[in-house]
Amino acid sequence: MLVHKSSLIPGFSKFIDENVLSHYAPTSMKRILMATAVSLYLKNGETLIDTLTNSSLVSGLNVVNNNSMIDIDVIRDALKEQIKQVGFMRLSLPMAGDIDFTTDDVDALHKCIVEANTSKATIPAAITPPTTRVSNEGIY
Repeated sequence: MLVHKSSLIPGFSKFIDENVLSHYAPTSMKRILMATAVSLYLKNGETLIDTLTNSSLVSGLNVVNNNSMIDIDVIRDALKEQIKQVGFMRLSLPMAGDIDFTTDDVDALHKCIVEANTSKATIPAAITPPTTRVSNEGIY
C-alpha cells in the first residue's frame, strides 16, 4: 500500500500512544515525560521524514516515489522478516528503557499508519491515557 509521507506522523503518534505509552500508569512521571518528549519530537517529524526520504540510503531502497508516496507494505514485510530471525528488535530509548519490538508491533504500526492515511488524521493535541498492556520489560 502506498501512503503519503504526511500519514506517517499521525500513524506513529497513534502507535506510540496505544502501544508504548500505554505501558505506564497515566500519572506516572515516566509516562508524562515520555509523552512530552514524543509530542515535541513529532512536531518536528515532517522535517525528519523529509530528511530520511531524501537520503541516499532510503532512495536506494526504492520504497519512496517522486510524489512522496511510501510503500509501507514492502517496509513492513522486510522488517518483519528480519525480526523473525531474532525474535524481536530491542530499542533503547531515554526515559522508556528497553522496548522489545516484535512482528506484532510491526503489524500494529502498519495498521496505525494505514488508518492515518485513510482518515487523514492529524497529530493529536494531547496524548490520551493508556488503555493496553503494561510491562516493566517493554512491549511484548
